[in-house]
Parts: sequence; structure tokens; C-alpha cells
Amino acid sequence: MNDFVCSFHDCIHINEKGEKIKDHHYSKTLKKVLSQVDLMAAGGMSTLTVMFRKSAIEEFPPYFNEILNADLVLWSILGKHGKAYFDESIEKGVYRIHDGGIYSKKTIMYKVKNYITTLEIIKSNSNLGEVKELINKKLKKRYLILTYYNLRMFQFTKFFKSMILYFKL
Repeated sequence: MNDFVCSFHDCIHINEKGEKIKDHHYSKTLKKVLSQVDLMAAGGMSTLTVMFRKSAIEEFPPYFNEILNADLVLWSILGKHGKAYFDESIEKGVYRIHDGGIYSKKTIMYKVKNYITTLEIIKSNSNLGEVKELINKKLKKRYLILTYYNLRMFQFTKFFKSMILYFKL
């Protein structure tokens, strides 16, 4: 078990009224063990469920406080020290999404752009081709979302720019 640096479990998403809006964050069809590469490429764990070894965090990179998605950088740091285990025996946590939340009230475009920025920073600070490849797959999905929203909002210059970035990956 020394090769594991963290564990996590699943959670449901509820709205302000306590109604379930998403049955799970982490699909049971996904991996039970996230490899070091998966983690270094910002593995898809729900922050509220993660427990990690304190010894794995020696220091944070200089850009850590400048990004919105700091949890993705944290997963990347943890990946340098080991793997992650998905423990489905633990009861699901509850993530409440509401308009008063700092992140919840942001637009989809804002969230996607910040996610892209964070992934680009993680990628630029990695020397492993496998990590860059996984991040590029995630980036490609986000650029496609960006392309869709730019088209919906009739922002054609941004639409073409995001399409070019999508095809570059």
C-alpha cells in the first residue's frame, strides 16, 4: 500500500432544495486505481472525498495561488508520489451546488477557460509524454465545449480560434 498516495470515494450533487441533480461524480465504470500518470494529468477525483498523505506535499509550485482550479494542481503533485485508490465501500459524500457558491455562480465559459488554463500550466510543467497526452485529450474536450458556446453566442472570431486550438491537439 506504500505506492498509494491518496484515496477517494464518490459523491452526489444536490441543489439548494436538497434535490439530487447528479447521482455520482466518479463513474463506477472508471478505474478503481488511478496511476501516477492519471494523477499527474489532473485525475478526476471529487475534492471533498480525497484523503492524501501529508508527506507527499513538500511545497506548492509558485503558480499554485494564481490559478482557480488548485485541486487539479494538487492531484498533479500527488501523482509524483504515488497512485490513488477509489474506495466504493465508503458512503457517497454530498456536494451542494447553489447560487451563493463562489464557483457555482460562474458561467460555463468562465469555468471552461480556467480549467483550460490550469491544464495548460500543469502540462507545461510536466516532462512526461504520457501526462501531456492525457492532458491533451482533456483539453480537446474543453476546446470543443468552448467552440460550441462561442458559436451559440455568435462570437465567430472566438469560435474559429477555439476550433483551431481544438484541431491543433
